[in-house]
Amino acid sequence: MVNTHRVTTLQDALRYLDENDCYIVNGGTDAMVQHRSWAETPVAFPKDTLFIHDIKELNYIEAMPETFKIGGTCTYESLLFHPGCPKVLKACLELFASPGIRNTATLAGNIANASPAADGLLVLYALNAQIVLQSRNNKRILPVMDMITGLKKTARNKDELITEIVIPTTSFTHSYFKKIGGRKSDAISKVSFTGLARVESGIIKDIRLALGAVNITVVRRPEIEQDLIGKKVTDVISMISDIKARYEPHIKPIDDQRSTSRYRKTVAMNLIETFMKQLAQ
Repeated sequence: MVNTHRVTTLQDALRYLDENDCYIVNGGTDAMVQHRSWAETPVAFPKDTLFIHDIKELNYIEAMPETFKIGGTCTYESLLFHPGCPKVLKACLELFASPGIRNTATLAGNIANASPAADGLLVLYALNAQIVLQSRNNKRILPVMDMITGLKKTARNKDELITEIVIPTTSFTHSYFKKIGGRKSDAISKVSFTGLARVESGIIKDIRLALGAVNITVVRRPEIEQDLIGKKVTDVISMISDIKARYEPHIKPIDDQRSTSRYRKTVAMNLIETFMKQLAQ
């Protein structure tokens, strides 16, 4: 039997984490499924559990000139209807689950769960998001790509809490999000894709591609993107086959109940091509 503890302040949460090794539940939309029990028995959490969803001081959104900040207990529904929400994130949220789940689920929980099929996480990769981790005596900030260390693994220490997500404010001329699933929404992605670019006078000034559900973590390759910056769009479109060939070794999907690895890889390559061709529009 595990003990449960509910907190309403950040100070109490950090004190509890400092003194106890526990499982953290925010919205619980992933946790309740992963640890569900049958025959109407209580949820089988793996160890003593800390519920943090009532920490109101972490339930905020701050749209500033240079950054868009999201508190650790802010729900997806709040984000969806915020006027400052980045366009590509809003496109993702419009297809994310059902209204009931969006009113409970949090972006911080999506990060902590570290699923390679997490649509919100995919977008954060493309947006160069920073993750704020806080403990009782320390605060540190990690790029999201450093935060996620493997399948269902993160760099969070057991005494730390994800308190904030910081997204740099950046303008793009092209913004593309695509989710491939059994349904248009309310389904786990078979493959997902985010593409962002800024094109000026036919020259690529910034470009970012992120793919989900095709490896143990979200796939983003900054070294490939860097080689495209400064090139003419027409030249990049003529290089599509070579670009896809560079991404191909990093696209390593699995076979599971939702799809096959062959299908996922084919779709991922097609999505890269589709986005590249859109740069000319």
